Amino acid sequence: YDEDGAFAELYLTLGEGYYLALSQNSTLTLEGNPVITSDLLQDSPNLGDLELDKGWNLTANPLVTIVDKDRLDVIYGDNTLSWEDAVIEGWIAPHIIGWFEDTHYPSEQLVPFNGYWFHTSRNLTVQVRPHLSSNALAREDSDIWSMNLSASALDGLSGGDFVEMSLRENGNDGFTYGEDEYDH
Repeated sequence: YDEDGAFAELYLTLGEGYYLALSQNSTLTLEGNPVITSDLLQDSPNLGDLELDKGWNLTANPLVTIVDKDRLDVIYGDNTLSWEDAVIEGWIAPHIIGWFEDTHYPSEQLVPFNGYWFHTSRNLTVQVRPHLSSNALAREDSDIWSMNLSASALDGLSGGDFVEMSLRENGNDGFTYGEDEYDH
């Protein structure tokens, strides 16, 4: 980086976690192509996999969607187990450790652009795949693609909000009060 603290040509690897400190009022711009479901089904089926070494591993969610811990599959050799079964077998520690503000915490989900610590008893693979949240499963439409953008105040005191951007065949540009999060 230069004398102003600007980085040039800094390349981050998909699925690896990083500690990153930004000065107040600084901006980080990330560019690249998100991993989407068709990538995992056709072109690059291993793109959403986290290759973990024995011991502690700092990783990141390789997808741009929240993934629940209990939806992860763990692969060791030719065997694939659910997260819970891999914990019972002793392949992987039960907690995924995340970071929020100034402390580590056990996380039940992998959130996009966040880093996580995994502890394993052997070299293995954690398979990360997209899934619908329980709220989305309750809805009848199956042709949904959505992205949630969250906003928070720089001062850390004011509230925040979110915007959901989606595509749907029967979507429209209208706004219905009280239902706007479902009006695609």
